Amino acid sequence: MKETDEIDIKIKIANQELKLHQPVGSQEFIRDVEDKVEQLWNTWRARFPQLSENRILAMMVYQYASFYMQQSKRNAAAEKTVRALSEQLRGALEQEHNS
Repeated sequence: MKETDEIDIKIKIANQELKLHQPVGSQEFIRDVEDKVEQLWNTWRARFPQLSENRILAMMVYQYASFYMQQSKRNAAAEKTVRALSEQLRGALEQEHNS
């Protein structure tokens, strides 16, 4: 089976089974994600036994959305920095080439 071939994979998150159709090469990543989400689910269920499953899921959605948005901002800032440095390098190389 090639890395680009796709498979059906089942994961379980928050007592819910999800079926995914993903590239074979993504299987380890998917299992890692499943494991991290389940760890958070189990931790928060134990820490907040008085809260409903829906409330905990809402908290988890916020947590992961917040992480995603923070990472997106970091990536955008890093991309901007790389572009600026690339322009500086290009300018320096052109200046050296012209002298």
